[in-house]
Amino acid sequence: MRCALSVDRAPLITALTMSLMAARAHRIAILDGVFNEIADAEGFARQCAQAAAFGFDGKSLIHPSQVGPANAAFTPDPAAVAWARVVVGAFERRRTPAAAC
Repeated sequence: MRCALSVDRAPLITALTMSLMAARAHRIAILDGVFNEIADAEGFARQCAQAAAFGFDGKSLIHPSQVGPANAAFTPDPAAVAWARVVVGAFERRRTPAAAC
């Protein structure tokens, strides 16, 4: 594409979202690509937050220093986990036949 590379990846937004839509349409996980500027910890954290907000399932990593920020960005908060458990419980209760009276 010959676009300028930046942390916010503005020229790539369309490509990123189309990749996400294709992955979701085929029910497969999708990881965001690598961030090569290892020394730019703040930029990496910002790009992880962007990827998580877009809906990526994770991020490809190339250095051990990237593990913590990636985990922080892609780990759901406790409220989201609690809500997911409520939803799963509702589906499980729906599948269980009612006891005979």
